Amino acid sequence: MHRSLQPAGFIRRSAALVYDVLLVFGVLVLVTTLALALNGGEQVPAAWLRALYLLTLYGFFAGFWLYGGQTLGMRAWRLRLVEESGRAPTLRAATVRFAAALLSWTACGLGHLWILIDGRNRAWHDRLSRTYVVRDADGDDALHGAP
Repeated sequence: MHRSLQPAGFIRRSAALVYDVLLVFGVLVLVTTLALALNGGEQVPAAWLRALYLLTLYGFFAGFWLYGGQTLGMRAWRLRLVEESGRAPTLRAATVRFAAALLSWTACGLGHLWILIDGRNRAWHDRLSRTYVVRDADGDDALHGAP
């Protein structure tokens, strides 16, 4: 990881995640409403709805990570996602991170709790995608042209 970047801790990351979960819940309600409307008010098949939710979640998280390095929750808590080099994440890194985050959470959140025992505050999805969540107190990091 770039020397000038400070890894974010468990509490700050968890707080940002709570913000994002609340936002995502609202987005999924809208997606469900649209799916019902497009299906003539009839029940949408569960498999279609699950696929739609997965695509929506991927679009939300990967989209924010790729364009600005921050979800809205991360922005509120002054966090930023970077690759090990300190640069903005690539599409590959964002995709691997999303898939690995699904694994982290389907394992009862153990992947996220891993932050507490990892010496560099990394969750499973950080390690697998070779990314870090760092503190962005002033917004002056490698993404904004600082050395």
